[in-house]
Amino acid sequence: MTLAMKPTITVSYYAIEEPTVELPDTLKQSVVIKFVDLMEKDFLVLDHGGVKVYRTYKDEHEGVVEEWSEYWLSTAMWTSWESDACFDSRDLQTVPAEALQHYQALYPDSPLKQILAYSIDRGLILPEE
Repeated sequence: MTLAMKPTITVSYYAIEEPTVELPDTLKQSVVIKFVDLMEKDFLVLDHGGVKVYRTYKDEHEGVVEEWSEYWLSTAMWTSWESDACFDSRDLQTVPAEALQHYQALYPDSPLKQILAYSIDRGLILPEE
């Protein structure tokens, strides 16, 4: 049986660290476990070239985002738009004409993702250290 044919067990969670799942030996060879971090899913804008870009919040109350920033992004999750770790997406370079077709093919429905991916590939957006 190949990996693609195995049933998938999806574990969704809100946590700092991935949970652990213990399976009986009889299941270990027959399933794939997929972890879904629901918090990251809420924040993640793009995962490209080993760099993750997250949206930032303008207002939160007791750990619940009440207002998202429209333009400010970060490579760190759960970041206020006023943090020094943020950047303004409006300041990024547009994708030059000679490279545009490549980025449109990668992200056909999102000019923002096209610009972010181009910026990552050019080394203008680096992963969080």
